[in-house]
Amino acid sequence: MVFDNAGDMDVVVAVSPELHTAAGDRIALILDGRTASMRGATRFRLTGVVRGEHSVEAQLMDSSGNALIASSPVTFHMWQASRLFPKRRVH
Repeated sequence: MVFDNAGDMDVVVAVSPELHTAAGDRIALILDGRTASMRGATRFRLTGVVRGEHSVEAQLMDSSGNALIASSPVTFHMWQASRLFPKRRVH
């Protein structure tokens, strides 16, 4: 579970061997089946993720935009405080 009222979160992708950005390799971060970001880095900052259940996965893309390999999807829940339940506590 991710706790952030703004819906912001950091994602770090482990790549082995290292990402070859000079050759044009990029990582596509897929949030709920759609590309959220694509860059030559292993750290991502997602913003504005709405409350609820989501899935995220990473795909290693070559310079032509072809997916070489993909991670398994990871399911997470974005928790945001609600004015409807101001005294509710998470244990």
